[in-house]
Amino acid sequence: MYISIDPGLEAGYCVWTSDWQLVEAGVIIPPKKNHSWEERGCMVMEKIAEIKSRFGVREGYIELPSYFASAGGAMVAARGDLVKLTWLVGLIYGLFPFGKCRLVKVHEWKGNLPKAVVIQRLKKLLEPEDFKRLASHSYDACGLGLYVKGDFK
Repeated sequence: MYISIDPGLEAGYCVWTSDWQLVEAGVIIPPKKNHSWEERGCMVMEKIAEIKSRFGVREGYIELPSYFASAGGAMVAARGDLVKLTWLVGLIYGLFPFGKCRLVKVHEWKGNLPKAVVIQRLKKLLEPEDFKRLASHSYDACGLGLYVKGDFK
């Protein structure tokens, strides 16, 4: 079993069988009220650990945080969000034995495709019932998984 993850404080994930059939897709959204970003990050990590255990996941694929040279990217960097995201990715990465988790660059798996194009490609690649399982951040987690499988080009 594999898991592909779009990391964040609203993290998308997809669980796959060993022959890359979609088993589960979802978005982890920890509560904001009365919780710091560190606590919320730990909640995301704990939920991924629970999913990993429940399905017997042996390998993980996580989208590697990247800096984008744009006005939005500069704002994200100035707020420290990229550092926070990198910290969260480190927590999640640590759930896997050495060599059983791969960080995949955004530019490697989807280039500069906007989310709408990713969604259209997923509609073509997935069975309708599988596509219906996806929402928000799980779109990128699914695209990442299909890229690793070799289907998302």
